[in-house]
Amino acid sequence: MKNICYILSGINTALAFEWINELLDHRKFKLHFVLLHHAKGSFEQSLIEKDTPYIRINYRNKKDLPIAIYKTIKYLKNNQIQIVHSHLLDAGIIGSIAAIFSGIKTRIYTRHYSTYHHTFHPKGVYYDRLINALSSKIIAVSKVVEKVLIENEKVNAAKVEIIHHGFPLAQFSAIDPRKLLLMKNKYIGNVKYPVIGVVS
Repeated sequence: MKNICYILSGINTALAFEWINELLDHRKFKLHFVLLHHAKGSFEQSLIEKDTPYIRINYRNKKDLPIAIYKTIKYLKNNQIQIVHSHLLDAGIIGSIAAIFSGIKTRIYTRHYSTYHHTFHPKGVYYDRLINALSSKIIAVSKVVEKVLIENEKVNAAKVEIIHHGFPLAQFSAIDPRKLLLMKNKYIGNVKYPVIGVVS
């Protein structure tokens, strides 16, 4: 059985990771989580309910990087983690550095954004390049992300894999009427005219 650790930063609610935790083949993989966040959220509660091993490291900003890296290294070593998979920038920095210091060869990073740093925060590109260099594999969530990694940031194409977000579609077609009513009451109230919603 492989010990896998997902490292996530700044996440309160995370349905996608709840689905992974639920649907992963637990005969082949033991899933752990490192949550880099300053407060308990609904995702952490779901881990408690599923009895999934995890640690929450108090993390607010990059001033907390050294202690977060140290605590992550300790967790990875204590739990004999073989694969690290990081999501989002701060988790990517902490996860890749901690995995290197823990001697973990499989260091996966999922890149969720494309040109955000290039356009708005050029200094952030240095962090992106650091994560790119330390990761053994980078998952791009779209063709655009893949293009930015390979063309703009000069990542070796063999290191990049496109995996689009997946959804358990049955959960969207078989909606509990009570949940639907709660959503309507919360966001629409007694409005009678057509309401247009946006998912982004």
